[in-house]
Amino acid sequence: MIANSYGAYLTLLSLIDYEHDLEQVVLLSPVLGKAMAKDRMYYSRPPATVRVSNAVKERRINLPERTAIFVGTEDELYDPALLATYTEIIGDSNLYVLEGQRHNLDKDVMQDILKARLGL
Repeated sequence: MIANSYGAYLTLLSLIDYEHDLEQVVLLSPVLGKAMAKDRMYYSRPPATVRVSNAVKERRINLPERTAIFVGTEDELYDPALLATYTEIIGDSNLYVLEGQRHNLDKDVMQDILKARLGL
């Protein structure tokens, strides 16, 4: 499963306490919960953030072993502290912080990620 931005957030919601046969989840520039833009007056609070936050803390989001998160350092919603809570679940080796990338990852970067993850 590949999910981007708010779709990644909806994916996380759907995986709370859900048994599945997914082998791999790739989250690209994911919305992970509440976030505030560093450089301007922008605050994002998607619905059910408390539910997602609690599920992360309680490790009830059923992510497969092959889960990876890709986020750009210049993504206005990039929150290292929030991302660290997910890293505890998926492991440091499955988190990719992409230097200089914004929320909309460059096309060539996106293609490289997908080719590598899909084994193409």
